[in-house]
Amino acid sequence: MTYLAFHLVFLLPPLLILLATGFPRPPRLWAYLLMPLIALVYA
Repeated sequence: MTYLAFHLVFLLPPLLILLATGFPRPPRLWAYLLMPLIALVYA
């Protein structure tokens, strides 16, 4: 679990920054980006 958390720490900040800056994003694109992360967390 620490291995996954280690990667999430580096993957989540850029996503949060893009959300905070209002980066133009299609919802479908974000769904594709978040699905692998969710799969890793629950794997």
